[in-house]
Amino acid sequence: IQDYSYDEQLKYIPSWLGAPFDVVEFNLKNSEKQNISLSWHLTTKEKLQIYNSVNEADNVKALKRLKELVGK
Repeated sequence: IQDYSYDEQLKYIPSWLGAPFDVVEFNLKNSEKQNISLSWHLTTKEKLQIYNSVNEADNVKALKRLKELVGK
């Protein structure tokens, strides 16, 4: 339900901004059955998990799209 509400809200952003709006999603792979902290104060293990997720195919594709959008 929350994801649907989020998607619905995203549809209206271009009209609020008066400009085009793109969403680029990056995914954090969680191979372990542990919760991922939502804190900005990450543990060394959580930082390593993020670092290792950077080269996942979907994140490489998302970064490429982001670079296209910002003109790099």
